Amino acid sequence: MRRSVSTLALTSLLALLTFFSIAKAADSPGANPQVLRGEILMLTMDLVVVKDAQGSTTLVPLGKGAKVDQAIKVGDHAEVRVTGAGEAEAVTKSSAQPNRQSQPKAD
Repeated sequence: MRRSVSTLALTSLLALLTFFSIAKAADSPGANPQVLRGEILMLTMDLVVVKDAQGSTTLVPLGKGAKVDQAIKVGDHAEVRVTGAGEAEAVTKSSAQPNRQSQPKAD
């Protein structure tokens, strides 16, 4: 029960913090789908939170019938196809992973 409350609180907080980011993902209803690419920070049955390469976090509700790759987990890099209504219609694991190797230290 306590974990459910924590999850609900975190989800609500993320929704409040990223409310205006949804507008960025979809300019107007009926617009062509857009693709968000980035790291999955949260994935539930109702929403996905993506952090892009610039560090922007976007919360996108999953549309009815959205196709979500079952292999995706938090921390993976993915592509989220967003409809003009601002809902995710597909979430797929990205084939291009960023280079995470650390740079050698200068002596």
